Amino acid sequence: MRNQFKVLVLLELYNLELLLKKINLIHILKMKKYVWLLGIFIFSANLFSQTDSTKIAFISYWSVGDSYDFKISKASRTWENDTLTEENFEEYIANFTVIDSTENSYTIQWSYKVDLINTYEFSEEVVEAISNYDINKIIYKTSEYGEFIEILNWQEIAQTINAMYDEIMQIYTDKEMPAELADFINLYRDIYSSQQGIEEILMGEIKIIHFPLGYEFQTDKVLKYKDYLPNFFADEPLEADAQVSFQSVDFEHNFCVMKHELSINPMATRKMLDEMKNQLQRFNLYENEMDVDIDAGNYAVNDTNIFEYYYYPGIPHKIDRNREILIEIGVEKIRTQETLIMELIYL
Repeated sequence: MRNQFKVLVLLELYNLELLLKKINLIHILKMKKYVWLLGIFIFSANLFSQTDSTKIAFISYWSVGDSYDFKISKASRTWENDTLTEENFEEYIANFTVIDSTENSYTIQWSYKVDLINTYEFSEEVVEAISNYDINKIIYKTSEYGEFIEILNWQEIAQTINAMYDEIMQIYTDKEMPAELADFINLYRDIYSSQQGIEEILMGEIKIIHFPLGYEFQTDKVLKYKDYLPNFFADEPLEADAQVSFQSVDFEHNFCVMKHELSINPMATRKMLDEMKNQLQRFNLYENEMDVDIDAGNYAVNDTNIFEYYYYPGIPHKIDRNREILIEIGVEKIRTQETLIMELIYL
């Protein structure tokens, strides 16, 4: 069988397949759906919009044809009530290429240079289904300073993902997929039908490259600010407390080491849980007889990110992102640690 196509949503599909293989579907409907929803909706943070008096400026100086390869290593671990229940690792090569440039913008192609299908242990049926789809590249636009603006081929990606999910779902019989679980999966799928959903979920590693671009920093002071994360349950974003500091600056080589820290505001967490409950009730995914008490829930996200960055010409040497998510609903406690290391490959 030819595994020649790359698929950007393999991790989500892999987790979905594992989910459907679980025997205790009642437990899934009671607890896992909340974890899944909360986890995917805080996959990536929006860039902050604050400037300060400067000592260094992160500005892109790119030309059409500039191309950089990055080695990307990801790991995630999940504990349920302090017991390690899931552990995933993946590693691949991605390419960043400037394909167009104007006075006001750049157009970037982000593509994968390895066969991601082999990264996960899919069933033969799933491998055959996803091998028919080719969505291994993202085309997006930035400002002339390198700030992320928007994904350009999101409609193509959305159509392909929906078609792929339709085919995946046909693999499972009605007996294997209860109607209530199917409704939940459809809710998850709908996120990929919008530009915002695709940008926030599929572009986490891309956006982190552009995080400092377009901003100026005073490197001898800690910059504290309010950040705003995407909230799929309401129009109002989630408020987070964040700060940026510098560990070192090499002016001779236009290189620095920057630290970024972020945590969701507790009041925003409480409001989001209420909004999530309302949405689940709309989709008949929350029932009073369930023993999960969202009202007594707690949700925390804490990020610590280290950027080793050439602020001129605007390319990272290494990015180390660490995220910890804690979800407590009723007597259930789930803790997830996610790491992403992105390293520039020097030829």
